[in-house]
Amino acid sequence: MPSPQCKPRSNLKKGYFNLTRWALLFLGVFLFDFLSKSIVNAFLPMIQWGSAFPFGGVSLFDHFLGMSCALVHTTNTGAAWGLFASFSYLLVPLRILAGAYLIWKAIQEPTRRLPFLLIAAGALGNAVDAFRFGHVVDMVLVKFGSYTYPVFNVADSSIFVGVCLLLLKSLFRTHETASAQ
Repeated sequence: MPSPQCKPRSNLKKGYFNLTRWALLFLGVFLFDFLSKSIVNAFLPMIQWGSAFPFGGVSLFDHFLGMSCALVHTTNTGAAWGLFASFSYLLVPLRILAGAYLIWKAIQEPTRRLPFLLIAAGALGNAVDAFRFGHVVDMVLVKFGSYTYPVFNVADSSIFVGVCLLLLKSLFRTHETASAQ
């Protein structure tokens, strides 16, 4: 019979499998981002804003329910929507620190593991991009009627989904706490 301080071997295997699964999810998002940026960088010309949709890129769909979407090639030296572009030298180390911290938090807090890992994969994906090229490669262009949403990439999407999941978890936790009282 195992001592109370030791976990049975089956629980250790289960925990190892669980962490491996999460590590594979993180690596999958990170590698998908890396490969998509590498392909866009190698094969698509820079966006041509003066031309008609898809602006020199590849149209995924056009005028579907009032929306259009294309794969294009553009760059960004800042954070989301070009914010802090004049501080790009600080963004790479900040992204690396944020990614490392969020990975640590994901290990510490299993209930928020998914959002933390999605945000970390996105932050580190953009950090690698900025380190490799001096800028981040963006490629997904979405138009809603005449409004063109800022071009984004897989890492940005991963960060967005992770933040939304954190907000949802926070809202439900607040709702559960209020109803328990």
